[in-house]
Amino acid sequence: MRALEKQDREGLNKILAREFTFIEPDGSLINRDDYLADRSSNASDTESFEIADVKVRVFGDSALVTGISKITERRLGNRYRYSLRWKELWVREAQNWRVLAGQATPVNPKWDIPFVVPES
Repeated sequence: MRALEKQDREGLNKILAREFTFIEPDGSLINRDDYLADRSSNASDTESFEIADVKVRVFGDSALVTGISKITERRLGNRYRYSLRWKELWVREAQNWRVLAGQATPVNPKWDIPFVVPES
């Protein structure tokens, strides 16, 4: 999470498995290269990145990690605040843990409006 917050491509590169895939909040599937390019760009300026409700369940050489991220950022002159419930599948490769797959889902009790709403 800290690598995401800091847009740290090197940090992300170390923990993502070669076969990594991610399901974006809009439902699209992206590969490792696209994820790295997107998450290490400076398209947004993160003001706060809070993590809550983290749970880790280990199953031998794999683990399922879930949590909620509450994010406030500035993008193209607008300020946005939103929450994402996420999950990651981690696998142990040669004594190192790597993320094999992830998914982020918007937390939005109002299904009829976009999950990222400009802050007033």
